[in-house]
Amino acid sequence: MKLILKKFFEYNQNLSLGYFKLFDKLFKLPLNYGADNAWRDYNLFLENILDKLRKSKSFSDNIYILEVGAGKTSSFNQFLKEKYSLKITGLDISKEELMENTMNDSSIIFDANNANFETDLKEFGNKFDLVVSKMFLEHINNPESTHKLIAFCLRPEGLALHFHPTLYDPSFCLNKFLNPKISSGLVKFLSPTRQAIGVFPAYYKNCVAINKKLLKFFDSCGYSLFFERHYYGAGYFCFFPPIYIIIFHFLLLCCNFDLKKFSAYSLFCVQKKTAFENMD
Repeated sequence: MKLILKKFFEYNQNLSLGYFKLFDKLFKLPLNYGADNAWRDYNLFLENILDKLRKSKSFSDNIYILEVGAGKTSSFNQFLKEKYSLKITGLDISKEELMENTMNDSSIIFDANNANFETDLKEFGNKFDLVVSKMFLEHINNPESTHKLIAFCLRPEGLALHFHPTLYDPSFCLNKFLNPKISSGLVKFLSPTRQAIGVFPAYYKNCVAINKKLLKFFDSCGYSLFFERHYYGAGYFCFFPPIYIIIFHFLLLCCNFDLKKFSAYSLFCVQKKTAFENMD
């Protein structure tokens, strides 16, 4: 029975994907529609920022990176490490996952929700040129502590690049209210080749498209907005084509009219203000 259901869902996923590809071929979807475009731009902007940092330093200087929520899969590879002379520190609550991350030069086992970072991470204050996170902020239950931790670790005028899913895309609204074990199980069953997304609880606190309230929040944490992009269409309902097609056209309409509230992913970069320089 399980095998029959799996084949049925695979068939439906192929139908949905076929519809998506045909529509794109006939009408050319916007560049900010689809998860693939969001991931592409994350990597593109990451390298653009590394270029900017490399030009601002002497050739012999390293660029110091902190990846928050690093887990076992780094945002970096050996080519980028060597090209830009990167020294990467991974921060995560899981020692086991950090041990599998081969790109880290050093690791910090720490809960990014912890408000005692100024005491516990004193040695890392004002240390990093760039902080990055990907698919992490939605799992944070105390965003104020997390963003202030990042500001604490950044050098004055340092940059923080974040990429995360957003409410109120239908897929992530569902993920927010599902039990993490159920969410993870569904992903494994419906898309066995994809990495599971519901291993940790998803709170989606402050995980929305950039708005005035969020800008005010960033300001209170010691940042100014450097740039932001938003993307539509997570595509998690492809296992049932009728629902997928309805949601697809709704989100495409939102994309064409730039209704950011219904975007699926946010990619943004903030810069630490010099006024928030930490005291040594």
